[in-house]
Amino acid sequence: MNVLRNTLQFALVVAVVAAIVTVSGLLTSFDRLMVIEDAISLSRTLMIGLLLGAGYFTARRVRHLGLPIAALHGVLGAGAAGLAVGLLVALQQSVDLRFVFRNLGPLLGGAAVFGRETLDSGLLALALASALAGLIGSVAVFLRLKILEILITSLGLTIVIGILEVRLGDTIALPDSLLILLTFAAGYFSVLALQRERLPARLLIGAGVGGLIGAVVIVLVGQFGLERGGMLRGPGSLPIVLELADARPLTFALVTAAIGAAGAFLAVAPVQLHNSGWYLAVALLALGILNWQNAMTWLGAGMTFTLLSATYALLPEVSRRAYQRHADRPPHEARGTTPIYALLAMAVLAAVPVFGGLNISRVFDYVLLYIIMGIGLNVMVGYAGLLNLGYVAGFAIGAYTLGLLTTPSMITCGGRSPDEIDTLGLVIADACTGIMTFWEAWPVAILVSAAIGMLLGVPVLRLRGDYLAIVTLGFGEIVGTLIGSDLLEPLLGGTIGIENIPNPVLSFSGLDQNWAFPVSSAQNYFYLFLACVVVTAFAIVRLSRARLGRAWRAMRADEDVAEAMGINLVWTKLVAFGISFGVAGMAGAIFAAFLRGTSPNSFDLLVSINVLSLIIIGGMGSISGVVMGALVLVGLPEMLRELVEFRLLAFGLLLVTVMLLRPEGLLPPVPPRLAEQAHNHRQSASPETAT
Repeated sequence: MNVLRNTLQFALVVAVVAAIVTVSGLLTSFDRLMVIEDAISLSRTLMIGLLLGAGYFTARRVRHLGLPIAALHGVLGAGAAGLAVGLLVALQQSVDLRFVFRNLGPLLGGAAVFGRETLDSGLLALALASALAGLIGSVAVFLRLKILEILITSLGLTIVIGILEVRLGDTIALPDSLLILLTFAAGYFSVLALQRERLPARLLIGAGVGGLIGAVVIVLVGQFGLERGGMLRGPGSLPIVLELADARPLTFALVTAAIGAAGAFLAVAPVQLHNSGWYLAVALLALGILNWQNAMTWLGAGMTFTLLSATYALLPEVSRRAYQRHADRPPHEARGTTPIYALLAMAVLAAVPVFGGLNISRVFDYVLLYIIMGIGLNVMVGYAGLLNLGYVAGFAIGAYTLGLLTTPSMITCGGRSPDEIDTLGLVIADACTGIMTFWEAWPVAILVSAAIGMLLGVPVLRLRGDYLAIVTLGFGEIVGTLIGSDLLEPLLGGTIGIENIPNPVLSFSGLDQNWAFPVSSAQNYFYLFLACVVVTAFAIVRLSRARLGRAWRAMRADEDVAEAMGINLVWTKLVAFGISFGVAGMAGAIFAAFLRGTSPNSFDLLVSINVLSLIIIGGMGSISGVVMGALVLVGLPEMLRELVEFRLLAFGLLLVTVMLLRPEGLLPPVPPRLAEQAHNHRQSASPETAT
């Protein structure tokens, strides 16, 4: 009796949740956004997921009582959700609910009743679907947790790919994705078959296998061609990689050799890197299937779901063996693989503009911009423990400094006479710099931002925690008010800002007068952003491992103890302020050139909040955490623009889920194992005497 009463109480909660989801408009707003072409919309997917979730979580509460009882309670839970939706469908026929719930569209004929046009047939379809969903959900309760996780993850990713078909459909052709996966797998398994674990041998074997595959493909392309509908191309878009086999055979062979070498290299690797390589290859194949079908069809969805499920099921055991081989390597070889990891990552990222096109490149530009800012703020928050809510000030100072130095302004005296300057009370004609190029003004913007950051640090040296956060918040608001004020409008442009900031130009006129390449498109800026991320991350990692980094961590743990140990807190804090604001200024300068102008609206408090949030979500004190946080906080909302006004709701739910499941962050920093490092150092220094 108590079990039934508890189930009824839970079913009431389920009914309330279903009613909220319905009146919010989620079941009517996405009828035109298809997950599977001409078959299942996102609204219908949400309705099915709501009923299945209601049945599963209700049956889970009585799992210990066996399948029949669990099935009964699962049907009861799904029925409660269906009843709530059904009552709203019936009520809408007599009452205009849009008077209160403006996002609510017509329920009858939509996903709420599975497309039925009449009330009776719609309620009947809803009742049958609720019962079936309750039974399926109750059966899922008795599946092994690992199997259930694989199925849910694969299904969710298939749905996401279907939703993003407009953005991702032209990413990569199926022949290219098949070639990459085949070559990668051939290099990987050839090393395992030949049992070669030494790094030079692995790379040689992988490159040889990849080059052999490339030679075979070159012959096939010459024989059959790449005509649309042909054996090698199929009905999809023109393969970019395969086209090299016809236009530049030698380059194509080098590319396939590099892919094979990458597969052979990752056959002996840490778990995260090993799995990342396989996930990337499988993801490309899933996108190739989408391109081949020109939409997410039933066939494409089935193939994608099967591919993802097989990957998630088999990869853990494969990665465990790869890590075991990695752990058995000698220490000197382990150190030599780090540059190769970096080269692989750079090669993958460098291919993003080639395959992603303009839209994907623009999304990645913003992600990389926030990664730069996240790395800079991580110096203060993650390493030094200094909470900074005015980080946007450094971002704005860098942007406006670049704008002032590269456009006609009062600083450059471009377009203004000395008499006009005198009337404004700013007699600086003798100190005019002249209009600079981007490369000349960029270092100045970084130094100005760093200097102002250090000046800010002087009066707040004794502040900690919330007090420091309030002061930095006030500083950020002061800078935001000043750049948009009428007082400084002659200098900074007021609410309009600074316009016509020039793009960077890569000039090699010393070698050839015609070698001048303007950085003007989103694809070109991607490489500039990427170079800044690499250089900044490398510099900050080196600093964090040096004496200064250890001083930051000691200060974060306890300032009093750090000072008692001889750490100069004044200098340590000022350096943290300077480096953090300098990195922000670097990002702001690139941002101003990217937009070809500045505006006060781009430098509000939300920028500081977003950067701080991505550090917390990713893991404070972790560079990889900053990258993951930027992908989640910046990249995901940009990719979810198809969800219109509900994308922020989905984004918020995702953040809440992440913080509940991983409160320490998605990729928190790994504590240094000093004893193990010392042992490896002694072993590599004198292997014949190591014990």
